[in-house]
Order: sequence, then structure tokens, then C-alpha cells
Amino acid sequence: MIASLAPRRQGLLLVGSLLLNLLLIGIIAGHFLFAHRPSFPPGDFAARVSRGMSDADAKVMEAAFRPVEEFREHMRQGRGLIGRSRELLKEPSFDPEAFARLISEASRNREEFDQRFSAALIEAASKLSPAGRQKLGDHRP
Repeated sequence: MIASLAPRRQGLLLVGSLLLNLLLIGIIAGHFLFAHRPSFPPGDFAARVSRGMSDADAKVMEAAFRPVEEFREHMRQGRGLIGRSRELLKEPSFDPEAFARLISEASRNREEFDQRFSAALIEAASKLSPAGRQKLGDHRP
């Protein structure tokens, strides 16, 4: 079908396709560069969610999210990776391999954070009373 188009239209179609690909690459790169930072420290999450819970349930949330420094360290690492990738983008001679390594490292850091956060959440939910789980389920960021 493309072969049946006039050469001028083929050129426009090619340019349009390239621009669309660049847009998609920009969206994906932006996601990896700017979406790897949690909007809240996990300790704050436990404090916010446990407001209105019974004392026992609040203690469960606090205990599950007690290793806050470990979570914060992941967040610091993530911010550092974002900063390094921004600097790499500003370099006069762009190194795509180094940039790809940073994005991979940021992805691994985020996955590890998510796994630890999820494990803490599962631990807390398994120990909460039904009312506490209801409160946790009703929580909106």
C-alpha cells in the first residue's frame, strides 16, 4: 500500500512516523527519569493511614513501616539516579549506553522499593483487624 503512494506522500508518512517514534521515546524516557520518586516517605504513609485506626492497628502499621530509613535510602538513591541521568542528558557528547544503564539501574531501584513497600503493606494488612483493613482500603493518597 505504501508503494502505491506518491513519493511526496511517502516522505510525509516517513517524517510523521519518525516524529511519532520520537514522541513515544520521549514519553518513555520521561517516565523513567521523573516517575521514580515516591511522592511520600513510607513512614508518613503509615502515619496518615493509621489516623482514625485503633491503637492496636496503628501500632501494626508503625511496626510494618518501621524500617523507614531503609525506604528513605531507596528514595535517596532514586533521586541520585535521576540527577545523574539529567546531567548525562546535558553533556555535549551524549552516551546512549550510559544513559540506558542509568535507566536500568533506576528501574531496579524502583522495583526493589516497590517490593519492600508491598511486603510491608502485606505484613501490615495480614495483622490488621477487619476495621483496620477497611480503613486501609478506604485510604486515598
